[in-house]
Amino acid sequence: GVSESRPGTGAPIGLRDPGVAALLYAFVAAVATWPLLLHFGDRVPGGGLSRSLKLLPDSLINLWDLWWLRFSLLELGQNPFDCKYILHPLGADLRFHTLAPLHGLIGIALQAFVSLTVAQNLMLFFDLVAAGVCTFALARHLGFERKGALVAGGIYAFSPTVFASLYVRGWIVVI
Repeated sequence: GVSESRPGTGAPIGLRDPGVAALLYAFVAAVATWPLLLHFGDRVPGGGLSRSLKLLPDSLINLWDLWWLRFSLLELGQNPFDCKYILHPLGADLRFHTLAPLHGLIGIALQAFVSLTVAQNLMLFFDLVAAGVCTFALARHLGFERKGALVAGGIYAFSPTVFASLYVRGWIVVI
């Protein structure tokens, strides 16, 4: 198979290593966010799965951000950072808002096939897996063995800091 050498060791990094790591982190993400998979189409993290309130304000803002980016670009054909729909009559400059254009553009593509809530949850799972896999790849590049790199990816992707960000802001910073 195709492989490349790690700096300083000459040990190969196999192409299947990141795939195995991704499967492991996907399983951990499913367990760590349980029971979200049971409510993938009608709930989002931080939404109080055990309470009658389905969505908390930050989750609503994240959903609005996804909706707004799609609506502003596809329906209105305008700059998504200029919103006349809130703080009327002046409108709002969203350059310093939590609007996440990358997630929004991915969300536009996903919303062609799934609901807004499912799109957000799919991106959330991808973010968790990507955070782990990117950290795994970095650790392997720095000379960690497979097991150590898997642990490093898991520590980063599922750390309390990342989960605090997940449940407060709804987005995870990958790297």
